[in-house]
Amino acid sequence: MGQSCTGRECTMRCNHMRYRGIEDWTLYTDSDLLASSDPGELADHRSKIRAEVISSEEVYVRQLQLFFNCFVNPLTQSKDDNQVTKRHEKWDEYFHNLRRIKQFHQTVMVKALQSNQDGGEGKSNDIGKAILDVGASLKSLYHPYLADFSNLQRNIKRQSRKEKYIQFFKDASRKSGKGLPVDAYIILPIQRLPRYRLLLTNLIQVTPIDHPEFENLEKANELIADILKHLNENEEIRT
Repeated sequence: MGQSCTGRECTMRCNHMRYRGIEDWTLYTDSDLLASSDPGELADHRSKIRAEVISSEEVYVRQLQLFFNCFVNPLTQSKDDNQVTKRHEKWDEYFHNLRRIKQFHQTVMVKALQSNQDGGEGKSNDIGKAILDVGASLKSLYHPYLADFSNLQRNIKRQSRKEKYIQFFKDASRKSGKGLPVDAYIILPIQRLPRYRLLLTNLIQVTPIDHPEFENLEKANELIADILKHLNENEEIRT
């Protein structure tokens, strides 16, 4: 049996060998790697993963907008005669960070990723660069959200138990068409970060080391990993 192949360096070497069509696989026993030796097949894998990055971003934006339409906007609209919205300033404060995240992904992130979709004029197909270009914004938006997430959960839980809000949250959940509680929506940004990491890792694994995208994909993955440190350090979120 050949020597086992593990680790990032070996993964890159395998990618490089597949891309170059090298036939000496005596050191590599993974049948999946052998089956993916065709450069055209690698390109097809990259195309599918890249499409998933973009489509999942579009779904993320739609979910956030649905949450704001059904939950946040009614709570933050001032109506003097409405007991539910009398404290709209407080709800504005609760959802301030999430509103900024939603606006960023709607107006910047989804467009940046869509511009790197396969095919079409002016599309660079460099997902890594698209993420790196907005890296500073991702950090400035997600760091405070992660840091304050436990407080957000507690505040919403406390308020939603009050009699004047119980029916509102039931109705909002029904209007969303999903029947999901508010917690299922506010955790969406927490779930999005690991999804980026998974998709970028998968994309790197089918990208040859000498491919123009490779370096940017690696850097983008490191960027997301750095942001995720704040999530991993927060015991309350992980549990």
